[in-house]
Amino acid sequence: MDKNNLTKEYSNDEIVVVWQSGKCMHSGNCVHHLPAVFHPKESPWIQIGQANSDEIKEAVAKCPSGALAPLIFFFPNAQRVKLVFKPALVFVHQRFN
Repeated sequence: MDKNNLTKEYSNDEIVVVWQSGKCMHSGNCVHHLPAVFHPKESPWIQIGQANSDEIKEAVAKCPSGALAPLIFFFPNAQRVKLVFKPALVFVHQRFN
């Protein structure tokens, strides 16, 4: 397992945050914007249950490298949609069946 190229998922009932270590530039934006959720010195370092999904979405959207994007939202009809966030825009990137 390459520690420099990990992909991890952290989820609650509404979203899954995907973190890609190879993209992370350690800017600290996530910790600065939502310190209740992002704890880089702990394991797991993302404690998704410590904030609501809207707060998490907002913090993840501020990740400059895209290491914390995309988010996957769970809809009531059990469809999963992969979204890619860019500042002030949301693009539907791929639909999962």
